[in-house]
Amino acid sequence: PPPPPPPPPPPFFIPHEPATPDPLWSRGLGDVYKRQSDGDPLDAILIMEHSLYPGTIIEVRVIGGIDMIDNGEKDPKVLVVPVNYKPTDHITNLNELDEYKFKQIKWFLLHYKDLENKKVEINGLYNKLEAESLYDSSVVKFKSQLTINT
Repeated sequence: PPPPPPPPPPPFFIPHEPATPDPLWSRGLGDVYKRQSDGDPLDAILIMEHSLYPGTIIEVRVIGGIDMIDNGEKDPKVLVVPVNYKPTDHITNLNELDEYKFKQIKWFLLHYKDLENKKVEINGLYNKLEAESLYDSSVVKFKSQLTINT
């Protein structure tokens, strides 16, 4: 029998805003480099103690996600930690994330669009496997949209 298909590539994080250690900015909101089914980037929240510049690409590990509604539209967020980064090496799923840090992230997500008068809701959480599945489906969708000119 033919060998099984290779697994999807690891997620990469690309901040589109300055990712600073400010807890109210929840360590940076950026895009996992693949796209969701609605065409919007799959948003990721990087949990990290150091700053990154917009456009920096780092390998990350998905630990879970947040099921959100943003202005009436589904807008999930995946939570990621850097690979090979000592402060978060022990975090492999949401249950291992510091409770206070998680509260900061939820508060930020509920209020970051207040000045735009947009309603944001948190409907629930994705465990690690569900969040990885969300990422994997984004990879498939992104690859289906690629065209190669030869």
